Amino acid sequence: MRATDRRKDGPLPRQKASLPRQSGGLPRQSGVLSRQHGGVPTMRDVAELSGVSVMTVSRVLHDDARITETTKTRVRDAVRELGYVRNLTARNLRMGRGAGAVGLVIGNLANPFYSQLAVGI
Repeated sequence: MRATDRRKDGPLPRQKASLPRQSGGLPRQSGVLSRQHGGVPTMRDVAELSGVSVMTVSRVLHDDARITETTKTRVRDAVRELGYVRNLTARNLRMGRGAGAVGLVIGNLANPFYSQLAVGI
């Protein structure tokens, strides 16, 4: 929390955004969804559209038995509407698995030393 977000009597209360509902149970889109990752829908986008938390979206995608069928249907409809697909590379990086990816920054690939180095990796 930033210092500007504090009051003398404690932190600011969190407010849950509520989206207006349309027939069929899904909230209407109010403007543009977050789409922070180059236009690819995220779990946060699915959560906003279906009116649930990101954790609930995760539980639905993992078929958790604690989630009701109506909630599962709402989330799955939002996943279908947005075209959400899990990003396995991002998941593996977050889980600490690295996904076997190696990053290499080279200033000049014309230099034979760096070319051989890149081929060796």
